[in-house]
Amino acid sequence: MQFQGSFTIDRKENIHYNLFVSRNRLILMTVIVFAVITVMLGVTNYGQTHSLADAAVASLPMALAGSVLFLLINGVAMVMRVNQSYKQRQVYEFTQDILIDAEGVHASSERGSALLKWEKIEQIRESGRAFYLFLSKAQAYVLPKDQLKDKEKDAALIRSLFREHLDGAKLKIRR
Repeated sequence: MQFQGSFTIDRKENIHYNLFVSRNRLILMTVIVFAVITVMLGVTNYGQTHSLADAAVASLPMALAGSVLFLLINGVAMVMRVNQSYKQRQVYEFTQDILIDAEGVHASSERGSALLKWEKIEQIRESGRAFYLFLSKAQAYVLPKDQLKDKEKDAALIRSLFREHLDGAKLKIRR
């Protein structure tokens, strides 16, 4: 059993990848921002309300607004960083041909080819948009689902290949 496909990795895929890998850290930081604003404004409002509960409730709208602003600023900054990388030609669009078989994941592009043996893959994660094959925390191969010929059938085949060749602890994919 094997899968073969071709994927174009462009600016959009790069942005989705960066959002995917930074998601947990961004959520944690947003919760911290929310808590800090709530506490700071709660302490300030306590003198006016003389009730901690009332002070905390009064600070919630501003804490929520601050958290949303924090998310927006970080999202826009990330998109701008990716766009700047493309403008400076540090990153560029490329097409990769992928073959997944018993040996591992064969990838080839105009930059060359590589065989990612199954034991070299640290983790595979699936999002609604793509499969991410992590070789390290900073390096991953991206297989965008919207570029699969038959999205449902090919995604199921890819999942079954991953399950067949990798320990379940390395997989965070759909059933």
